[in-house]
Amino acid sequence: MQDGAEWINARTEPTILPRLTNLSIICGSAITLIYESLFSSFELPALSMLQLSEKNLHSNVPQDLSNAAPCLLGIPYLKFLSHSSATLQNLKVTGVTMSEATLISSLTLIPNLRNLSLTQVEQSRPSISSVILQSLTGTTLVPALRNVELRGSPLDLKPLFKEMVQSR
Repeated sequence: MQDGAEWINARTEPTILPRLTNLSIICGSAITLIYESLFSSFELPALSMLQLSEKNLHSNVPQDLSNAAPCLLGIPYLKFLSHSSATLQNLKVTGVTMSEATLISSLTLIPNLRNLSLTQVEQSRPSISSVILQSLTGTTLVPALRNVELRGSPLDLKPLFKEMVQSR
């Protein structure tokens, strides 16, 4: 029998779940290995809604995450999207940190995305930036996008947000 670390690090072919349409993953802070393991383990060709959230599961009290290692999404997430994004229409990311390049790359893989929600929990871990807003300006990236929700973004991005909305 494998212990937890061996299970997480085991590399196998992804399991295909052809009928799963909605997936919500809510992890406690900084559980990057669990995200990587899940994204490496499954292909979801019928996926239409993906929700990723990092939060304290044991308390409703907001936690100070300023010293915690961020839960970073990277290559396993992008590989997962490349196999599971054909029908993805809704993406909601709350408090999960990903680089601007990863977010833009992931949106490139989701051409049918209609609803995007990004919630930035910590100002020290920005997920909503001028680069992201500029990338969303126009209809080249995510042409089917109809609803955008950005929470926790700095006020200095308000002019870029207005420009992005007007361009769509």
